Amino acid sequence: MAEFCDFCKEKINGLSFRCRRCNMSLCPTCRLPESHECLGISRKRSFSEFSKTDKSYRKAKTSTNPTYHISHIYAKDSKHHLKPGIYILFKLFIITLFVSGLLYFGYQASEIHGKILTEVNKYKASIAIATDYNTSPVTIVTDNNDVSKIEQYSGGTVDASQYMSSPKTVNYEYVLRGKHSSMSYTVYGGMNNQLKGLPREITYYATPPTNLDFIMRDLNDEDQKQLLNPLIEEIQNITSNKDDQARIAISLVQNIDYDWDGFKSGNIEGKYPYEVLYTGCGVCSEKSELLVYLLRDLGYGVVVFRFDASGDFPGHDAVGIKCPQQYSYRGTGYCFVESTTPSIITDSSGDYSTVGTSTTKLTNMPEVLKICDGNSFDSVSEEYNDAVTLNSIRNGKVLDKYNYNRWLSLVNKYGIKTTE
Repeated sequence: MAEFCDFCKEKINGLSFRCRRCNMSLCPTCRLPESHECLGISRKRSFSEFSKTDKSYRKAKTSTNPTYHISHIYAKDSKHHLKPGIYILFKLFIITLFVSGLLYFGYQASEIHGKILTEVNKYKASIAIATDYNTSPVTIVTDNNDVSKIEQYSGGTVDASQYMSSPKTVNYEYVLRGKHSSMSYTVYGGMNNQLKGLPREITYYATPPTNLDFIMRDLNDEDQKQLLNPLIEEIQNITSNKDDQARIAISLVQNIDYDWDGFKSGNIEGKYPYEVLYTGCGVCSEKSELLVYLLRDLGYGVVVFRFDASGDFPGHDAVGIKCPQQYSYRGTGYCFVESTTPSIITDSSGDYSTVGTSTTKLTNMPEVLKICDGNSFDSVSEEYNDAVTLNSIRNGKVLDKYNYNRWLSLVNKYGIKTTE
């Protein structure tokens, strides 16, 4: 609809102007106060005085910026409306408040939805065990022990003594070249309870945690370190031969019971390495982490071989120790080490439990989770040749006396559990 000037009554072509003093709608010709005899100006002031003293008028008159010019002329009476500068600040405040609200609720939403599924699921995906051997129990004797060896590991950063309650001494069995031995070591219920109470999930806000993140979280707990490192010194005190120290650590973990109750019930707790040591049992992922911890601190390069679930196969974790390429598992540069039961280093031919009563072999290429670099287990040719011999004997349907004696010799040398 066409607009008409309130002063000259002519039709307005283009922009109209509203006087902020008298509130009249004006055409471009009548827009100035003296042109429409503005009644909003005090009678004591002449139009000439107004033109010389009124800042808004002078700015409007001299400005060449159309937006600036119109904003001053079109503004309404300041008694009823905010001034332009204050209005802009008010709008900025409202916008800032709104954006802050969005960021806050977005943060809360990411925190709620950013929690990774409980680590129990991770362990449920890797709970197979080599089933061609039996397991034997660990003897547990309740006793008190001094804390002198623990204190040297505190480093002044962690007070391990607060967790040294409910001690018990455990005899951990191991086999080294056919010699069956055991090691007494004191573990503490206080530390076990501390670790058991920790959350099994990792909270994230952007990038989800990886399988390696969970493993490193378990390995690097500072409280656990103070009460687990003295075990490594105990192993080192048995022999100065570095590779034999690794053999003892491997056999010790292999002889810790497999957690059949957890496997059958599906109630996999996701134990820290120290919890496996204290409770005397664990599934493959839990026992593998304990072995990785020991081998890492003995100075070896270590990885975790993670075999994903497939069909009825629930998945499996094993350990890899750095070794010469010709003995390594599938050219990875790391020898295969089964942690769930006594077996020969490099031997990956065992049968693994599936859902139900059947078994399967490890056929898929695992994910190689590198824990650390370090020394190479260079004397592994002894185990490699023994594993080849043992598997060639197993392939026979019936063993004659010669092959039976060879088989029995290897079983005794590595403490392999049999079902004969």
